[in-house]
Amino acid sequence: MVHVSGTENSGDAHLLEFPDGRIILIDTGFDRYTRRDLIPFLDKRGITHIDDLIITHAHRNHYEGIGSLLEHLKGIKRVYFNLPPKSRCDQETWSTGCDYEHVLATRETIKSAGVSLLELRTGQSFYNEGADIELKVVYVHDGLSPPIGETSINDTSAVTYLRFGKVSVFFSADLDKDVGAYIAKHLALPQADILTAPHHGVESAAPNEFLAKINAKVLMVSVAKKHWLGKRGDRIRLFAEQHKMPVYVTGIHGNVTVRLRRDGYDITTEKAAK
Repeated sequence: MVHVSGTENSGDAHLLEFPDGRIILIDTGFDRYTRRDLIPFLDKRGITHIDDLIITHAHRNHYEGIGSLLEHLKGIKRVYFNLPPKSRCDQETWSTGCDYEHVLATRETIKSAGVSLLELRTGQSFYNEGADIELKVVYVHDGLSPPIGETSINDTSAVTYLRFGKVSVFFSADLDKDVGAYIAKHLALPQADILTAPHHGVESAAPNEFLAKINAKVLMVSVAKKHWLGKRGDRIRLFAEQHKMPVYVTGIHGNVTVRLRRDGYDITTEKAAK
């Protein structure tokens, strides 16, 4: 979990390195943090290519760094980036809301670079080594269709599940209250050892019923310290406290590294909590 939130923002970038050398990146953060934080992190680890870049949804703090990554790495094979409904984008008039024309331009940048641009779908598998390793899309809503109907762009987030042996991680992206409540009630969600906090742990994130159904032991949060410790983080912070979940926050701990084993995991942080 790479710290791409700075001191004021939120943003996601999760780098997955597999035993066979395959590299998958989930989201990039804003472009300024991609250039300042993510690219140096990749360089330090000797990452020169990305096999699959998964963009969970069409907000700039999750996809804006694509152009800089394409220029720097020269080795991205596939980008998965769903086109959001224009009608839903047009309703998000705040500065960091969905900008449909910017999304279109970014998709053209990807295609112009000769990189495959593909769509995300529920049940899609990115990595499947039989009973040992799997990475799959648990659910992705198009923002319009029944039975959920119209939702925010955050609720079009593709949520993914990673399993290595007996150990698992649930990446909930910016899942918000509508789709979060729906899938908690209607889907057989996999439980996970580690959960990335939905929507950076803020108040509009997926409800506690969703958190309880995942039943994670550890919570990871990509957000600035001020938001996690402020009023916006009260609900999910309290949930973690009540369930005695260790919490790792990029705005506090910096980059967070999880090393999965078939029967356990180790977590190390760039910074000690203060």
